[in-house]
Amino acid sequence: MTKTIAKLLIPGFLFLAGCSTNVTITGNYPTPLCDPLPIKAGLFFNEAFKTYTFSDTSGRRDVTMEFGPAQTKLFTTISSCVFQEAQVLSTMPGDDGNGGENFAPNLDLILVPNVEEVQIALPYDTSLNVYEVWIKYNLQIFDANGNAIADWIMTSYGKTPTRSMTSAEKALNLASNVALRDAGARITLGFGKIPEVESLLANQQRQSRQAADSSQESAL
Repeated sequence: MTKTIAKLLIPGFLFLAGCSTNVTITGNYPTPLCDPLPIKAGLFFNEAFKTYTFSDTSGRRDVTMEFGPAQTKLFTTISSCVFQEAQVLSTMPGDDGNGGENFAPNLDLILVPNVEEVQIALPYDTSLNVYEVWIKYNLQIFDANGNAIADWIMTSYGKTPTRSMTSAEKALNLASNVALRDAGARITLGFGKIPEVESLLANQQRQSRQAADSSQESAL
């Protein structure tokens, strides 16, 4: 076996020798610089999102990765930049379960993020000296009454640099944080380009112009 081949296979052997890999994803997500959209948004994190855990114990893998707290932290931070106002909701507007309804009349929209899928690639899978993480989100958007407006499917990606091979846990945490920051960047740059959101913003501008015109006519 040449030294080059041995170098490629060592990470895989180390991973297999480590039996199971359990990671709670942790990281810091600074608030990015951006121009907030003129939107008052509510965030609703359901239990599936807050506690989301990826697990693959099939075949030669035995990996568990807890994403819930980290991604909840990321979305809360990002929303404070993306929207003019953002608040975390404890309940979802709509049927209150007691024959009545809850509303959020002061909000323009409600964002409910969901994890559709997580995929990982380990050195043993690819013969590359990196760990990779893909996260597929479905960002559901509702109006203030809880009626569905849009679904935005978004995929983010992260990988480790080769120098981060100290342990599988640290490498997967690092790759996951790169993927989460990639998701934050995509939301920051892309949320205002969702067709339904563009329509909402255009309607707001039209209403503002109409209100200004009415005010001028009343003053004459």
